[in-house]
Amino acid sequence: MKHNLLNKLSLRAMMFVAFVCAAFTGAWAGEETVVFSEQGYENAQAIETYEGTNFSITFNKGTNNNAPKYYTTGAAIRAYGGNYFTVSSDYTMTDIALTFASGEGTNAITTDVDTYEDGTWTGSANEVTFTISGSTGHRRIASVTVTFTTGGAGATTVVTIDDSGITNTNVFDGTAAGKLTATVSVKDGDPIEGATVTWSGDNDEVATIDAEGVVTLVAAGSVTFTASYAGVEDTYNPSSKTYKLTVINWDPNGPGTANNPYTPAQAIAAIDAGQGVTGVYAKGIVSQIVTAFNPRFGNITYNISADGTTEGEQLQAYRGFSFEGEWFTSEYGVMVGDEVVIYGNLKKYGSTYEFDANNYLVSQVRKPVKVVIGESGYATAYMPYPITFAGGGAPDAEDLPTPVGAWTFDNPENPLAGTGTATLTPSIHGTNGNPNAGKGWLETKESLEAAGIEVIDGGALYLPKGSSLLMNTNNGAEGFDKYTVMFDISSDDMSGYTPLWQNNMTDSKDGSLFIKNGQMGLGGSLGYNGNFTTGVWYRVVLVIDTPNKAALYVDGELLSACEHEDSYNKHWLLQGPGAVFFADEDGEEKAIKVTGLRFWDVPFTADQVAALGTVAEDSSEDTPEIFTVPETTGAWTFEGGTPNGTGVATMTATSGVVANEDGSITVDEENRLELTTNLQEESLSSYTLMMDVKFPDVDRYTSLIQTDLENVNDACLFVHNGKIGINSAGMYYHGALQADTWYRIVFVVRDLYAEEYVDGKLIGKSAGPLEKWGMSTGLYLFEDEDEDNDEGIATVMGIQFWNEAFTPQQVAMLGTVGMDGTVKAYTGKIVNNYLSLTEVEGTVPAETAVILKGAPGTYFFEIGGEAAEVGENDLKGTFEEIDAEGKYVLAQPEGEKVGFYKAVSGTIAAGKAYLDVASEIKAFYFNIDDDATGIESIQNSNLKIQNDGAIYNLAGQRIQKMQKGINIVNGKKILQ
Repeated sequence: MKHNLLNKLSLRAMMFVAFVCAAFTGAWAGEETVVFSEQGYENAQAIETYEGTNFSITFNKGTNNNAPKYYTTGAAIRAYGGNYFTVSSDYTMTDIALTFASGEGTNAITTDVDTYEDGTWTGSANEVTFTISGSTGHRRIASVTVTFTTGGAGATTVVTIDDSGITNTNVFDGTAAGKLTATVSVKDGDPIEGATVTWSGDNDEVATIDAEGVVTLVAAGSVTFTASYAGVEDTYNPSSKTYKLTVINWDPNGPGTANNPYTPAQAIAAIDAGQGVTGVYAKGIVSQIVTAFNPRFGNITYNISADGTTEGEQLQAYRGFSFEGEWFTSEYGVMVGDEVVIYGNLKKYGSTYEFDANNYLVSQVRKPVKVVIGESGYATAYMPYPITFAGGGAPDAEDLPTPVGAWTFDNPENPLAGTGTATLTPSIHGTNGNPNAGKGWLETKESLEAAGIEVIDGGALYLPKGSSLLMNTNNGAEGFDKYTVMFDISSDDMSGYTPLWQNNMTDSKDGSLFIKNGQMGLGGSLGYNGNFTTGVWYRVVLVIDTPNKAALYVDGELLSACEHEDSYNKHWLLQGPGAVFFADEDGEEKAIKVTGLRFWDVPFTADQVAALGTVAEDSSEDTPEIFTVPETTGAWTFEGGTPNGTGVATMTATSGVVANEDGSITVDEENRLELTTNLQEESLSSYTLMMDVKFPDVDRYTSLIQTDLENVNDACLFVHNGKIGINSAGMYYHGALQADTWYRIVFVVRDLYAEEYVDGKLIGKSAGPLEKWGMSTGLYLFEDEDEDNDEGIATVMGIQFWNEAFTPQQVAMLGTVGMDGTVKAYTGKIVNNYLSLTEVEGTVPAETAVILKGAPGTYFFEIGGEAAEVGENDLKGTFEEIDAEGKYVLAQPEGEKVGFYKAVSGTIAAGKAYLDVASEIKAFYFNIDDDATGIESIQNSNLKIQNDGAIYNLAGQRIQKMQKGINIVNGKKILQ
């Protein structure tokens, strides 16, 4: 018994607990040595790898087929000329010392990074390759010693605890959560079976820890953790020990953290510095797929850069995985253009800066596919990956011109630094109470401070009354009669006047653009419109176009527009090479805040203005949103002269409407259509109504919408003098309609504010709300109060109604008459010299050439997942520009139909589709509305026209006379 007790006591004195703290970025220094004679190698044994605690060595034959070997003679590894070996570590190595055996050999040794001299490499790397020079000879390497950096990353620290408490306190520079693990063992022995450790901590302001040992660092400071042991006899071990952790330099928003990922350049700098490379985040745009999806291992190797190009610094994600380390399932898991955040460990491999294997995605923003539909309503495309034609994107503006000057005020060293030729100069001008008021006096200053202008919020300026900014374009212009200017502004006082724009550089006249009592207007009878709120940022865009056309937009939407005689343009045209921001000659002004200014010497279209977006979200830089058109509350066609509808709403027609052969109806002055919503709401303050309509006379009054079901007031919307609108609440009349022309007119009411659209384009918008634009249980179409007789005649093809207000993007998706608002894709196949089309449902597979049909504009579609293969597809595509000669390309020559015409010159752009067939057909026409097509017109000078003309059967074979069934006679289908 005494013998056993003594054994227990002696064991108790040797008990310890090993705490292994991983996944922290820590201050850790040390070295490790391998002596090859101590590894138990046999004589002449070929050596491939050595695995140490903190580093490893891989030996390679290289250009010499004789592998490195261990020999007892010299007790060293003999590496031959042409051999090389690589020393690598998860930690940053700063020194690698090689010692050589007697008769060490004479071959030189070189390294791939940093400096090697007299057996010692110095530098900063996670991997270093040593090469034995020559093709014969050798070097004998007896040992390798590796020194690791102080302040290195991911160090593993062992803390020994005995009866007296902790024997060392460890300090971590933490940038991530981690896990503390503990084993209970006899010193120099195996862990005690059944022993467990639980944890608790006493300062959750610095770090929190759960019972499983997961530590989350939240701030700098110190915290003490307690480890409690179970499953161990008290005679072996005290019941608990404490462990003190001090966190220094903790910054949850520092570079490389989840809140502030590295840029590729910052990640590369961290690798070079050997610090902050473990458990870090980096953000960039995928610029290149280096190794495609490997289904065997589920990973993809790809590069990221700051701008998505391969021209600048790139950081590689080596064998990266999907979210939370899950495998990728297809080649589309990562694609060029994706904006990603990656988590993992950084290293340098040879000359490549990379995330080491097993990195994974934290976030991924995929930019939709951009599809451009031409004015004909058709386009071709050849997609490198599958896309899903679900919903659709808003038609987008064409690429925006480069500004003559653009400023964002976010450069702390020079807030007025901008891009382009134009410059801004701080200035002051005459105000009320100033002796120079009203005298056209403006004085430039050498600095913002001298002009009384303050820099606020790191990217905005505050201009008090009397302060201004003088713009000079510096491009040799004497003045501008066409231009676009953009202001990102906010005001804390909307009362009175606040000038935005002064077209005279000496401030000798009234400002040209003002805020007045919460509304905005332009000198020259644009009037004051809108309803602006204090403290809110607005993007205001003014477009001036010769002759004397002005348009004012706020947050991408038209506020007001007008066209006047020359007498008005004194307020609009720039009388010199620049202008003044925020100045008025006689002090009619308030303080203003500005966070962005841009000036172009060209007038923008409405689509281009819309593409500028808002202050909060600039759509030209953000991922385009995918829009969908909601299911209709009611939709009607008029085959047979009566409304044929779907949805909950109903429509009736008076008995006098006339049915037409094309499926439309004509509603004259004595008749109308009546729409009933059948909704539970008693009234609607927001709704959308679409009509496909044409008018024999666009000059007389023709009522469109009447919301007064008693019909004792004027209608809400009219056609008059070729325009649409109503002279109420600033709506006025807009547009330019032609007689006997089909238009898709959309009327949107949003909280009793009205908007008018024609063929997807906004033509007018009310400045205020109007009760009469609300709807009770329904409305009348083409009806006006009886006394006025302002009804006219309208021919209508279709009506759709929604009990919600559409966005401009949704309206644009409705397109024009004959286009249902969605883009459709068709594959094409040539069969006996005629073109057969097949609509692709849902997802267009990758590398598929298609014909697209939709409303003219630019659309964005989501990248799809896996897609089934389509059938044989004679429509071809190209990913690079090619010669078009002899190929059939989609076109619409003047006076001709849309079709595939044989090109005699020119090129086919990358991403486009074409037909490449041996045919004497001049053009392949198609009737895509029927989702199938054949020869609609054959133009072939070699054909001899006989009697009824050239006759073909449906197989495209020439026949002598018409047969029973369908024949193609001179390009037309005829049934006999």
